[in-house]
Amino acid sequence: MDTRPKPIVPFSSFLSGKPSKNYILNLLSHHIFEIAPGRSLDAGAGELRNLWMFPGKYVGISRERATYFKGLERPPNPQVIQKRGMPDVYLMRLESDFSFLGEFDLAVCTFTMMYIEDRVDLITRLSDRVRQGGALIIEAPIESVDGALAVLEPRFEEIELVY
Repeated sequence: MDTRPKPIVPFSSFLSGKPSKNYILNLLSHHIFEIAPGRSLDAGAGELRNLWMFPGKYVGISRERATYFKGLERPPNPQVIQKRGMPDVYLMRLESDFSFLGEFDLAVCTFTMMYIEDRVDLITRLSDRVRQGGALIIEAPIESVDGALAVLEPRFEEIELVY
């Protein structure tokens, strides 16, 4: 049994009007800051809500063109883009093969998994994109846990489940 204390996650800002979503977004921001990835994949980038969180090269997958363009204008994205340059965002479905994107220090998929029928397949393909020593952060419905753990346990040295 792991007896290590759980980390205290500071709420740096009010990121959502929904308390549970606010918690998850602050937790995500905290972990991204700690990981400090050089190259990240945001699978399900949507309106680029999380763009500001990623310090290095940002690659996103988004399904809707209109949502992506709306995200480019979403504060603080214009300032982030002015400072770092345009993000690389691929307009495609997550069910598609995205292996051509290469490896990442961090792959993230939040508030998207509920729209995917074969979640274990997506989790497998996301974990394939994480380089040795990298990290994968997913937010998924609780019924996905058993299948996800079976895929992730042999691939990662450490797995933390927050629910």
